[in-house]
Amino acid sequence: MGRRFVQMKDGTLYEVPKDYEAPRAAAPAVAGDLPGYLSHATGKWVEGRVQREADLAASGCRPFEGAESEAREVARHKEYAQQARDRAVEKQLADILPHMSREVRGALLHNDVPKEFNERAARQRAEIANRRG
Repeated sequence: MGRRFVQMKDGTLYEVPKDYEAPRAAAPAVAGDLPGYLSHATGKWVEGRVQREADLAASGCRPFEGAESEAREVARHKEYAQQARDRAVEKQLADILPHMSREVRGALLHNDVPKEFNERAARQRAEIANRRG
């Protein structure tokens, strides 16, 4: 079998054993910057990672990460919207309940709403709809 040699920076050759492994580079690998593109969200030219992050933040967007990730994001937004609606209802109830009579509060809490209450609420909704035209 042949012999193995290593050439040093100064050009000299040294014979090395067959199990010799060259030392690894000490410097980390460097990734190049992203090529420029026209942003669909803002219509501006975006050049590099820093401008891309700024453009995404300015437009309220985020990078596309695949259909599965998008589905999780949609579900997360739906859950957040439901929580916001629940908080709004709870706040309205906290504002309204103290002003109701004890009988009405009890009926609402036990899902036993009197027929007159439903009829009055329906009339009020109709009046509001008529005012809006």
